[in-house]
Amino acid sequence: MNSPEDLIIGDWSEHSWKYERVATPKQKKDACTDSLSVALKEHLGKDLLLHQNETWTFRPNGELHISSPSNETRVLYWRLKGKGDMLVIKDENKVPLEHYKVTYIDKDTLSLNFELDIQVKGLASMTFKKCTH
Repeated sequence: MNSPEDLIIGDWSEHSWKYERVATPKQKKDACTDSLSVALKEHLGKDLLLHQNETWTFRPNGELHISSPSNETRVLYWRLKGKGDMLVIKDENKVPLEHYKVTYIDKDTLSLNFELDIQVKGLASMTFKKCTH
C-alpha cells in the first residue's frame, strides 16, 4: 500500500469545488451541498489563495508548482502532517499559507477540505484528478 506522501507526488488537475453551508445549527444538521459559484470564489479569494482550474504538481523535494490556465506558475512548498491527513501549503519563505484536510487520496483522486471562517461559514471541498501524460 502506498503512503499518502507517495500517492500525492505528481500532477493533479482541479476537477471540482463544492461548498457545504454550515452557518446555523439547522444547516449543520441538514448540510446542503452546492457547487461553489464564481462570485463566491471571488469573495473567498480576498482571504485565501484562490485556486481555479489549476494544475498542482507535488514534487518529492517539498516543492509545489501551481500552474494556472494562462501558464503562470507559482512555486510554493507542501508538507503532509499527522497521519498524512493534513496538507500545509507554505509560501516562498516557508511560512504557512493554507491548511487542508486530506479527505481522500488514491492513485487517481485527491480531495481536500478547508473551513471557511468568514461571512460564509462552511466547508469547501476541492477535488483533483491525477494527470496522465
